[in-house]
Amino acid sequence: MAVSVEFFPLSALRSATAATRVDLEKIRSIAGAVRKKIAEISNRSQFTPAFIAAESGRIREQGMAEAKAYLEQRETMHCVQQIASQELLWNTAGYLSRALTIAAPPLEKYDSSSNQTVLLQTLVNLQMVANALLSFPRMSTAAVSAATDAALQRQDWAAAAGGYNELLYRGTLGDDTARRAANRVEQEKISDVETAQSLIVEAAHTTELLNYALQAVASGDEDMGLHMERYAAIETSRRQAAAA
Repeated sequence: MAVSVEFFPLSALRSATAATRVDLEKIRSIAGAVRKKIAEISNRSQFTPAFIAAESGRIREQGMAEAKAYLEQRETMHCVQQIASQELLWNTAGYLSRALTIAAPPLEKYDSSSNQTVLLQTLVNLQMVANALLSFPRMSTAAVSAATDAALQRQDWAAAAGGYNELLYRGTLGDDTARRAANRVEQEKISDVETAQSLIVEAAHTTELLNYALQAVASGDEDMGLHMERYAAIETSRRQAAAA
């Protein structure tokens, strides 16, 4: 069944990614408890191999039941699917498509003297966006491209979004210069987008490690994900030492 995509702002993406790491550590603790219990009964000479095998299976089943109940209660798998779906939304084009919105002014109590300043700034922002949207259609493609580049440089995302949308529109009408300019805009690096993409990659890696942890619970064996992380940490230390 297809998963409906809910857009995660950067703060929500950070929280969701951190939550997956918390869930990973919980499943790893369950896997560790399963291994410890199996080791305890395996080292007792009074138990027959048949009893040890049966008891080990029961311990693994209990561990998996606990792990599944925890993941269901936390809605972990739904969360990791939602994080993975953010890859379609967190790119330069998607970021600019959301940049034309103006956040509602954070007003204080009705009699607060700061409200006037906040409202004035919001009105100024709205007017700047309106001016940009009205100006771009009257400009040459070269001028729109230059204005968009300038807006990107000063991180005026609303103005950059207006210019980008104008370039996209002209590109659909056969303006190759506008199409190339729009493609160039889509390659621009935006700090928030790069942060979000990094979080999405981190969550994907955590999900992979979570699957290894679940395998460890089911089998009672060592967690291969832990070995992978240790090896990666060693390699990182070696590279850092070599670069120093």
